[in-house]
Amino acid sequence: MAKDKDNSGALFVNDKKEKESQPDYSGPCMINGKKMRIAAWKNTSEGGKTYLGLSFSDPATPKKSDSNDIPF
Repeated sequence: MAKDKDNSGALFVNDKKEKESQPDYSGPCMINGKKMRIAAWKNTSEGGKTYLGLSFSDPATPKKSDSNDIPF
């Protein structure tokens, strides 16, 4: 992201995707002066058109743990 320009961001390919629920792309963005995280998933509509589904989140929000992540 070029010098944290407001209302812009960058998406990078998720080369380490292990689960279907993980995004295909993710990266930093800034929305109305607040640093955020953007994630995108490749999808296909019922009509057969390809599109990206997007999600924005606070970069400080920890990821949800999976039952496989429990160390005991």
